[in-house]
Amino acid sequence: MDPRRNVALVYATHNYGGGAERFLNQLATHLAGLGHRVTIVCRRHESAPHPSVRFERLALRSLGNAWRTWAFARAVEKHVAAKSYDVVVGLGRTWSQDVVRCGGCHRTYLDLERHHLMSRWERLRGKGALKGWVALQIERRAFRPGHYRRILVNSEMVKRDILRRHPVRDEDVSIVY
Repeated sequence: MDPRRNVALVYATHNYGGGAERFLNQLATHLAGLGHRVTIVCRRHESAPHPSVRFERLALRSLGNAWRTWAFARAVEKHVAAKSYDVVVGLGRTWSQDVVRCGGCHRTYLDLERHHLMSRWERLRGKGALKGWVALQIERRAFRPGHYRRILVNSEMVKRDILRRHPVRDEDVSIVY
């Protein structure tokens, strides 16, 4: 039996900035270096982090950020159902994965953003409300029992937040600092 696996890493935009993107590129490079077949499933991408990493670009048509986010999650669902990946790792805003990598709950982000980052006028006007609502729906679906095999988080604080906000078992969450 071939120990190499066919792995899909899912994130809407592949690039080289930000924490999730850094994690994505390091994981892709590490897995490809071990000989696994690594595919980054995304809407758009920059150059591959390793020569053997390939991309599966999902072309979408949508109006606005909120619907683009939903359309990507839906396209990922269809894509992974049609392919034969051994494991699918989702790094944000999708519900079709075996492993969910989460850097924090979106509700917590929204609570902090509304109180500390937005002006009173922005809060009253509902700035980003639809996009936030879509992200919350995707997160709720991703953390439903049966929608994942493992959840990876980057801290004990994030683990506690997920356990408080979602019907997730403690033993399903692993901390990877």
